[in-house]
Amino acid sequence: MGISYKKNVLNGTLIDFSLQDFRSEILQKYRYFPCPLCGTTHPLRIHSYPKRYYRDPLTGENVRIRIITIICMTAKNDSKPYTKRLLPDFLLPGRVIRSDKVMEALKSNENSRSMERVCEILGCIDFRTGGKALLCGLQAINKACLYMEERLASFSVRHTRMPVRPDTPLLTIFSSLVESFNSLQVLLCGGAGYVMQHRDHALLGAHWPTKKPTTYVCGSGVSADTS
Repeated sequence: MGISYKKNVLNGTLIDFSLQDFRSEILQKYRYFPCPLCGTTHPLRIHSYPKRYYRDPLTGENVRIRIITIICMTAKNDSKPYTKRLLPDFLLPGRVIRSDKVMEALKSNENSRSMERVCEILGCIDFRTGGKALLCGLQAINKACLYMEERLASFSVRHTRMPVRPDTPLLTIFSSLVESFNSLQVLLCGGAGYVMQHRDHALLGAHWPTKKPTTYVCGSGVSADTS
């Protein structure tokens, strides 16, 4: 899972999202992890609460919420980008389709999967939109697998996992890596007072292909986008 919001939980097609809880969890997390803009640890400063939309698959309508933009004066003084938008893990950078629904569509039976069913899961009506979401989702999973493999390899002495066969399906490899990656986070952060566990759709969203800068910050489960 990503950040474990008190209210911001997935409930079927519905999301119980609380901006206040999102804000509280963001501020708590960055007491232990570096600022995504300057790379040092300091209290985050909230800059604004811009609006964003996500697609409700049940109604096909877009739902408006508020997210968080942070500002870092240290980065500004160093002539670096000094504002960044932080997204809850069900949002994709620059998209209204939800990351958990892309994951659900990818996990549906490939042999019987139809674009009608994919669009029903995603909440869209255009087959091209559904097909592009699946393609981007697979690209994101490939990138996420490489990222997790590199992280796990860096700590090979302290953490081991079973090897996988070459013909193992990508989604099976991905699920196995997510489990191992979460175990590694407990090993690394267990004494820090804040252990971040990752939901599969959060990792998918964090590696979603985009032309705009996107950062998966310190294994936080929070994407940052500039849209």
